[in-house]
Amino acid sequence: MSQATDPAAKLRERVYQTIDVGLSELRKAGGGPKCCTLRLRQEKARQPFSS
Repeated sequence: MSQATDPAAKLRERVYQTIDVGLSELRKAGGGPKCCTLRLRQEKARQPFSS
């Protein structure tokens, strides 16, 4: 069972702008939604260089 019930709505609640795109052409070529994802990672704050 998928845990991603409505990821776009959850992102919009967090003030991200989402763009829905059709996947029919991608599916014809054998691709899937995973091929269109962009992983968002939160980087740790960088420490300033010490002198």
